[in-house]
Amino acid sequence: MSLSTLIRGLASVLFLFLFACNEDAANLPRLQVRLTDSPADYEKVIVDVVGVEVRIADGDFVAMDENIGGSYDLLELTNGIDTLIANSALPAGELTEVRLILGDENFVQIDSQLIALSTPSAQQSGLKIKLEDATLEPDHSYLMILDFDAGRSVVEAGGSGKYNLKPVIRASLREIADQQTGRIGGLLSPADRQWVFAYQAAGDTLGTYADSTGAFLLMDVPAGAYTVEVVPSDSTAFTNKVVKNVMVADGALTHLGTLDLD
Repeated sequence: MSLSTLIRGLASVLFLFLFACNEDAANLPRLQVRLTDSPADYEKVIVDVVGVEVRIADGDFVAMDENIGGSYDLLELTNGIDTLIANSALPAGELTEVRLILGDENFVQIDSQLIALSTPSAQQSGLKIKLEDATLEPDHSYLMILDFDAGRSVVEAGGSGKYNLKPVIRASLREIADQQTGRIGGLLSPADRQWVFAYQAAGDTLGTYADSTGAFLLMDVPAGAYTVEVVPSDSTAFTNKVVKNVMVADGALTHLGTLDLD
């Protein structure tokens, strides 16, 4: 066991011990961390999740006490599907950073061949994701979605046939008791697994795959006006479909109906 791993483990034990000794521990905020994915043009992108750590205010990183490790195919976590990877009571305060720690078994599948992904930074110190305006209040429960953009995260190392994992992850936090974000859904015709993106003039791009029936659902979309774009895969003859001025309201589903592909 490395010294850094031992130190993190001792810090976690101390962290939990202090919680147990605190008579107000029942009033601490709780945080769920769930993993989802934006689309990628691969057959599989498998990541080996070891744990999740968080930093409150200016404190040290502390491991969440219910880390659910395992291997996850990111391409199965699209269209509003996610999976729980951590759950914990935490001290109240500003949540400034989250760290996703990966193991060694990370792969991309291309043409039915599994290719190992090199992930040196993730294995050594974890993937650090900074947060803004994320405050945990006592007696509240929160949900954090880690949107792992597989398409932008898998990078070919020149023409070597080797691939690196350079994760691009978007983190969003909301209180579980209220619906602070909206959703965009619809149906593609003809039905096919096409990419669907939503974006504004400035800000993050949200994405998913339509499923085999042509249905798609973009989750955790902040309120505002969006452009929705369907980007067909290279294997089809369809052209991009663009829908502008799609209005999203807090807690509501904006359904675009059937979008015909040309």
